[in-house]
Amino acid sequence: MSGSPWLAQLTGVVAEGVVHAVIDDGRLLARFAAIPGRQRDEHGARIGRQKRFHGLADHGVNGRALMDQAVHHQVQIPVGVAVTTAVAALIAR
Repeated sequence: MSGSPWLAQLTGVVAEGVVHAVIDDGRLLARFAAIPGRQRDEHGARIGRQKRFHGLADHGVNGRALMDQAVHHQVQIPVGVAVTTAVAALIAR
């Protein structure tokens, strides 16, 4: 039984590192939260689907931190797996 080639693993790690940095920067997450939805603010203006949750803060745990954590699990890890698998498949050809 053999593992993934080192080049495939290294490429996956680099891809995860880049995605991790983009997520932790926070600007893309804030833009996602601001995508207009059906909710309206107190003046009747449409607000982002996740805007209220993104700005939520209570005793150190806030909406942005929870969204950040979810994106790490649902985007960063699958990107690393997909890149590692794709490079390993290319090497195996």
